[in-house]
Amino acid sequence: FEPAKPFGESTEEEGGELPTSYCTILYNDELVYRTRAKAVSSQPIFNAGTERFMRDWRSGIVTVTVRDQRHREHDPILGVVPLKLSDVLESKSQVTRWYPLDGGIGFGRIRISLLFRSVETRLPPMMLGWD
Repeated sequence: FEPAKPFGESTEEEGGELPTSYCTILYNDELVYRTRAKAVSSQPIFNAGTERFMRDWRSGIVTVTVRDQRHREHDPILGVVPLKLSDVLESKSQVTRWYPLDGGIGFGRIRISLLFRSVETRLPPMMLGWD
């Protein structure tokens, strides 16, 4: 007989069963950034950023994937956050929000900040959109 254990988010900061997580950032299904892994932590803080030129932000999709890096496994997905830029940047050019992790074996929230800086350019229609 074992006493009941708390269920839900882990309140421990370190432990043997906690994930070694890292994030990947994809823009239009192309890998643009990967953070370093945070070893066995229930509340990892990545504080990492990247800057990318986007030909057409109105049709762009940014996907943030949180993965678990463990020995002898194929980095299972803890959660995914897909962001359609036209919806996120609808009223502001700088957004910071909490998003729930969905579609993986884990749970939790991730805080994502996006900053849009415009560049004056005229591209022909055939150069806009995805590759």
